[in-house]
Amino acid sequence: MTVLATPGTITGTTSPNFGQTGLTYFIGSVSGATSYTWTVPPTLGTITSGQGSTSIMVDYLCSGANGSISVVANNSCGSSSSAAKTLAITLTTLATPGTITSNPINPILPPQNGVTYSIASVTNATNYTWTLPAGGTITAGAGTTSITVNWGCTSGGTLSVTADNGCSTSTSAARTFTVTTTVPATPGTITGSHNSC
Repeated sequence: MTVLATPGTITGTTSPNFGQTGLTYFIGSVSGATSYTWTVPPTLGTITSGQGSTSIMVDYLCSGANGSISVVANNSCGSSSSAAKTLAITLTTLATPGTITSNPINPILPPQNGVTYSIASVTNATNYTWTLPAGGTITAGAGTTSITVNWGCTSGGTLSVTADNGCSTSTSAARTFTVTTTVPATPGTITGSHNSC
């Protein structure tokens, strides 16, 4: 009896984010195989479609542990399954947001309204959490990549943003921005008559 050949390389991301869903993994077909058995550890994720074929879709857990996806090829006899091909998976947090830009740029002159702060979107993120120093209020854009802030009386401080996808385990590290303030310019020369009565 000839044993089926081991499936070739499993193609798909090896560093998904905690809680990431809908990721596809696939192999080339194996000569003589009529079905394929995929295994994803229940502590890592869940196969949502494709079991039995050369391609599966996987949803990863928020509280998952690193592990390996494996696949064997089968034929209709059921007694000549191939050796398993495996792919190691390491779950990761979301990437740290990029540089925060402001418009107008620092320094602000409190009280000042309508200052915007923005970042580029983070891959796989669905929400962004902004934290302001005392004296600032977000008036638009909370949860997005761009916020509008009204500044009351503030001495400035550190503004920060993190990205997440609904999993606390996948929340990114914070990107920070130092908000600085200035005071009104010194009035110009006082003019007028200097003669007294």
